[in-house]
Amino acid sequence: MKNVLLFAAFFFVCSVIILVHSASARISFFDNKVNVDGYIQNQTSYRISSDNHEFVSSENRLQVEMSAGINDNLSLHGVYRGLYDAIYDLRHDSDHWSRLYSGSRDSLCIESKMREYYADITLWEVDLRIGKQQVVWGESDGLRLMDIVNPLDMRRQYIARDWEDIRIGQHMVKAVYGIDPLNNSFLELVWNLGDIERDKIYSDTTMSDRHKSPWTISNSLALESLVPLRTNGWVDMPEDSASDWSFSDSEVGGRIGGNLGNWFVTLNCWYSFSDTPVLEGDLTTLEPFLLGIGPPPPLPVHLTYKYPRETVIGFTFNKPTGLWVWRGEFATYLDKHYNKTEIGLFLPNIKIVKKVQQASMLGFDYKNLFKWLNPEKMIFISGQVFYHHIFNYDKELQFGPYSQTPREDSFVLSFLANTGYDMERICPEVLVVYDTANTGLYIKSIVELKYGDYWRPQLGALLFFGDQQELPFGEMRKNDEIYLRIKYQF
Repeated sequence: MKNVLLFAAFFFVCSVIILVHSASARISFFDNKVNVDGYIQNQTSYRISSDNHEFVSSENRLQVEMSAGINDNLSLHGVYRGLYDAIYDLRHDSDHWSRLYSGSRDSLCIESKMREYYADITLWEVDLRIGKQQVVWGESDGLRLMDIVNPLDMRRQYIARDWEDIRIGQHMVKAVYGIDPLNNSFLELVWNLGDIERDKIYSDTTMSDRHKSPWTISNSLALESLVPLRTNGWVDMPEDSASDWSFSDSEVGGRIGGNLGNWFVTLNCWYSFSDTPVLEGDLTTLEPFLLGIGPPPPLPVHLTYKYPRETVIGFTFNKPTGLWVWRGEFATYLDKHYNKTEIGLFLPNIKIVKKVQQASMLGFDYKNLFKWLNPEKMIFISGQVFYHHIFNYDKELQFGPYSQTPREDSFVLSFLANTGYDMERICPEVLVVYDTANTGLYIKSIVELKYGDYWRPQLGALLFFGDQQELPFGEMRKNDEIYLRIKYQF
């Protein structure tokens, strides 16, 4: 009953916004000093590749974005998001749904929070942004390389949504000093005050159904084999959570950028905690006890999820040349953390090891008129090659709790194309990402209709290919879906 009333209230608020907004060009107050924008949308997704073809979401969302200009040197901004996924109530009578996904109701059914709230302050020649915010670095599309400041919430549709939509805002101070406006040169410093967040997708670390959702990544077979030990209370798996608002947990970094001839270049550095976990724990101490030849060790034995500190340095560039734009990113992880497992008689001793990893991306953007495809608008094309190399490679390395062995060298290719038809009222787009190392493939295709200034319906499809339990795309191969999004922006 509570959620029914919530949905009714949501529908009423959306109706009022549409009616009020239809009567005016924008929502403004106090002589246009306070402006309100945002959108209302419903997205309903239908899974097409699982054994049971089924609806897996009916997500109703209200996002309100407010800006208030106090004076020439101070403005306030906020982004609120309210979300209600009605699928948990629409399918609560389904045995299949309840058995698999009801455990994620508390974390995914309802969301109501301020995603961002910050103040923009100008002091002399320094622009300050203080508060909960997103910091965007890098030049890549479809995948992230240097865009590493904010973690991602990938619990809904994995990485298929826009980064702006799934970045997790954090409380930070960003200071930008304009060195030379004629050369677009600047110095940017970022300080996370200790508001530490993690990527949200690998949430099945409890090895239970408490957080399982239609997009949860499954546990590895190695972790599943430890279930009996956890059930008996011999092994536990505590999270290594950062303390709240501790300056000792600060993350810091910055970049300096500007034009060098026709090149725009930035130099970047970021010192932070890893957003994804590694494991640590010696379970071999249980072996004498389980074999009946020794006393039990102090129980339970801890197998802990760790998020170590890591340092990343790198640079980005872009260079326009006629109809082409050449782009690149290079990031060196000076202390990337992996797992290395030593097996005793039958139980593992899981250690954390550090390696240097080089990640790079080279890409291009190209826009031209192909009359045989679209006689009225140019077609935008983007291509990228991602390359990762691990120095002093060890074949026994593993990606944290997922028991997958990283390659010494790996390549990922991406292709993006979009255009517009009928005076840009019909806008198709396709994104293809191919992981050559894990032979996985991800395709996202959408058609957006731009009806007037406000309505933005969209039809989309997500397709995943690859070997089962291979990250990042093979694990999702049973998650193919189509979706319909009805969006009203104001």
